[in-house]
Amino acid sequence: MECPHCGNPLKDGARFCGSCGKPVDGAAAPGPHHPSVNPAAPAGPAAAEGAQRPAPVPAGGPAGGPGGPFYPPAGPSAAAAGSQQPYGIQPSGGFGFSQPGCLGAAWHDITSSPGWFKRILLLMAFNCVPFLNWYANGYCIQWGSDRAVGMQGPMPIGTFSKRAFLSGLCLTVLSIMGFFALFAVMPLTWIPFIGLPIIIVFGCFVDMFKGLAVMRMAMFDRFGEAFELSDIVQKSRRRMGSLFASACVPGIIVGAVLWIIVFILLVSSMARVRYSSDTMSWAYNHMADIQSFASDPVGYIMRLLIAFSIWITVLSLLFKFFTGFAQAWSFRALGHWIERYAPEWKAQARQGRPDEPTAQR
Repeated sequence: MECPHCGNPLKDGARFCGSCGKPVDGAAAPGPHHPSVNPAAPAGPAAAEGAQRPAPVPAGGPAGGPGGPFYPPAGPSAAAAGSQQPYGIQPSGGFGFSQPGCLGAAWHDITSSPGWFKRILLLMAFNCVPFLNWYANGYCIQWGSDRAVGMQGPMPIGTFSKRAFLSGLCLTVLSIMGFFALFAVMPLTWIPFIGLPIIIVFGCFVDMFKGLAVMRMAMFDRFGEAFELSDIVQKSRRRMGSLFASACVPGIIVGAVLWIIVFILLVSSMARVRYSSDTMSWAYNHMADIQSFASDPVGYIMRLLIAFSIWITVLSLLFKFFTGFAQAWSFRALGHWIERYAPEWKAQARQGRPDEPTAQR
């Protein structure tokens, strides 16, 4: 038996040709031998008409080509493929679709640094000591400015440097100026209902402006760059919500934690006073206080003032301690914000800037 299309020898009863892949059912095989007679086949004109009918071709094209029995089904044409998109395949959006916020990126930078907890505690301790807090603040500013110009890296080891000291001093100067600006609008608090919200919003804007100003100063390494008011105000309008989160949210978190600690201390003190008032010792202590005030009123008032001063000092130290962490987080987040939303500063600051972190220079 031979294939009626290509003449390839086939076994008796084969339905497809192994060479060309075309079907051979019902087709007469050419050759010198006589075709086998199928007793079930119709005779007469119907048989002749069936013998003259060409072999059926599959819908996918010729049997030996794409869509045949030995090939996968043919795909859509080039034009159709360009206009169709498979279900479930989304265009790649790059890093922007999974990019964390500025605060999240800054937190990752801090926690991924080797020995970060010890360094943060050291910064928090330095922030409680006068003049040493300038070094701690400058360290945070310089590390944030490294991120602003595109330098990636963990928290540097060097802490005491002239650049860090000057950056911290600049932050102190800007903080004093911001305090006077906030004090100037304090009379607005007398406006009913809206006075206090206006002061709070104005204070947030002062913090945002101060953060961008000191970061610009550190990036360009010139004190005068902190007073480019028009440029700073123009850049601050870009993604103001993210800027608010970077500049103010760490401080708000620190303030909330501090108030929780103060609340716990006050509740503990009130509980102690309540417990002592239920005992006889309260009466004796109360009488002793009255006698002490009667015998030495000036000394009694001085002792109260000293106790109050100690209480205020402890609260101030707690605030400064936690502020050290908030500043490290905030300035690093501001560095991410500037890199993303103020690329002009990054391009200008990169000109003539060494490729090593500023905190190590």
